[in-house]
Amino acid sequence: MSLANQSLQRLATEGLIHITRLRTNRLRYALTERGEEQRVRLAHVKMCASLAQYREVRGALGAVLQPLLQSGRKRIALYGCGEVAELAYLLLKDHDCEVNSVFETRGGGRFLGLPVQGVPELRPEEFESIVITLMGDLDAQAILEALDERGVSKEQIVTIPPFTAGSGGPLS
Repeated sequence: MSLANQSLQRLATEGLIHITRLRTNRLRYALTERGEEQRVRLAHVKMCASLAQYREVRGALGAVLQPLLQSGRKRIALYGCGEVAELAYLLLKDHDCEVNSVFETRGGGRFLGLPVQGVPELRPEEFESIVITLMGDLDAQAILEALDERGVSKEQIVTIPPFTAGSGGPLS
């Protein structure tokens, strides 16, 4: 008997699923009431764990953004459109910051109702700080150089995770 069949038989024995033979080579599997209760309970556990992780990440992000939030700068741009950018956006809005621009290398599309602009459209006078929200496989140096070429000062740049010119990536 295959591992899948063994698992299904175990679930049936525990009363979580009901197996009905439709033909000699065809079975139907359906959750029992107890199985549905277990599914809902497990979904709730997973949701609670996800929310706890969200709170933890939001707290860590708040710590990284704390100097910016304390600086009094209110007109903020974002560089990047991923999940980190979404969390940064929400955190900045909670602190009465105006996220007025979103940039990526090429631009295009929308992010939380804002048009995503390319680096050539970047105007440093339109924001007080820019938060780089890209993580993972990125060339930090290339991003910093592109911002420098557009006239963005190092004092305007906040990075998540923190990195500096010449580091080539996240600080340890």
